[in-house]
Amino acid sequence: MKGKILDYNIQESKGIISGDDGQRYSFSNSEWKSSESPKANQNVDFEIDGNEAKAIYLVKSQIPDFASTLNIEGSEARKGAVFGAIGSGLTFFTIIPFIGFLFGFIGVILEIFGIKKLSDNAKNDRDIFKNYIFGVIFLLVGTVLMGIIMGAGMIGGMASMRMDSDFGAGVGIGTMIFGFVVYIIFGILSIIKFYKALNSIGIEYNVPLMQLVAKGYIVGIVLVPLFGLGYLVLFVAFIAKIFAYLKIEKQ
Repeated sequence: MKGKILDYNIQESKGIISGDDGQRYSFSNSEWKSSESPKANQNVDFEIDGNEAKAIYLVKSQIPDFASTLNIEGSEARKGAVFGAIGSGLTFFTIIPFIGFLFGFIGVILEIFGIKKLSDNAKNDRDIFKNYIFGVIFLLVGTVLMGIIMGAGMIGGMASMRMDSDFGAGVGIGTMIFGFVVYIIFGILSIIKFYKALNSIGIEYNVPLMQLVAKGYIVGIVLVPLFGLGYLVLFVAFIAKIFAYLKIEKQ
C-alpha cells in the first residue's frame, strides 16, 4: 500500500498514515525502515496489519505534490489523471504564435507529473513512466538532430549555389533529406513508447478509451502520408486522451 504521513509525534514516536485506499493507519517508529526520520507529508510504502502500518519505507525521488496546492481531491491515481488531462489540454495551445511554446512546455511538465503518479500507483505495470519519458526523449532528440542536420544542409547548399557547384547543392539537399529521415526514425521510436505508456494506463485503470487513444496515435502516424488524413486521426486521439484521463478512478 502507498500513502502519506498525516502526522508524526516525535515525543511518542507514533504517527498516522493516510492510505491511497482512503483509510488511516497508525504506526510506531519501530516499523520505520528508512534512514530519514518520518515527518508529515512524506509519501510512503507500507504493509497493512489491520489498522496498523508495518514495514514502512519512504518513497524517494518524489515529485512536488502540486495536487495539494491545487486542492485536487481523490486518490493519488485520480490526482495524476487530472494532471495528465490539464497538461494534455495545455499542449493544444502551442498553436498560438510566439507564446505557444510556453503552454506546450508547461503542459508537458504537468502531464509528466501525472504520468508519474499513475505509474507509481499502477498495480502491475510500473514501466508506464519510463516508457513515457523515453517517448519524450526520443521526440526531443529527433527534433534537435533534424534541426542541426537540415540547418547544416541548407547552409551548405546555399554556399554551393553561390559558387555554382551542382555537386555541393546536391549534397546540401541530400543532407536535408537525411535530417528528415533521422527525425522520422526517432519519431517512430517515440510513438512506440507513447503507445506502450498510454495502453498500459488504459489496462491498469480499466479505461478502454485510453487504449483506443494509444492505437489512434499509431494509426495516425501511419496515415500521415495519405493526404494528411493521419493528422485528423491524431487530432481526434489528442482530444480523446483528455477525456480518457478524466475517466480514471475518482476514488
